[in-house]
Amino acid sequence: MLIHNRSEKTLVFDQTSLDYELDGQHIATALFTLPQLKIPPHTSMPWTFLFPKGSYVRCDSYAGGTLSWTNAHQIK
Repeated sequence: MLIHNRSEKTLVFDQTSLDYELDGQHIATALFTLPQLKIPPHTSMPWTFLFPKGSYVRCDSYAGGTLSWTNAHQIK
């Protein structure tokens, strides 16, 4: 995915919850803490998120559907 930081602060993934959806269907949710991933203000960066086993539902086929990430937020 491509992460866009449009804010004035450095984006850090510290107990950040990510939801993964495919064609509007919820596929996975997981918490990510990635100290090495720091995205400066007004910067975009590619990154791969691997959801742990048990955090997702099986999706047998992907035929070019619409992929989206929603509800990225930090848990404090």
